[in-house]
Amino acid sequence: MNPRITDYGRAWILSPWEWEVLEQISIGNNTKTIALNMHLSEKRIEGLRSFIYRKTGYRSQVELCRFAIRIGLIEP
Repeated sequence: MNPRITDYGRAWILSPWEWEVLEQISIGNNTKTIALNMHLSEKRIEGLRSFIYRKTGYRSQVELCRFAIRIGLIEP
């Protein structure tokens, strides 16, 4: 992870679908539930999750949740 990139900088590189998946992950939904909510396949959700991890540089769901809180996507 590049320490010079802020959380807000990381947030702006996400696509609209990645934003939605990040929000769903942050509120505790699993892949199957996210796929049903977004009307996408589970495989597509896993791909989007992978892109989110790669673009943000975080490695765990807990880090993603903290990130979502810091950028104001969800409330603690």
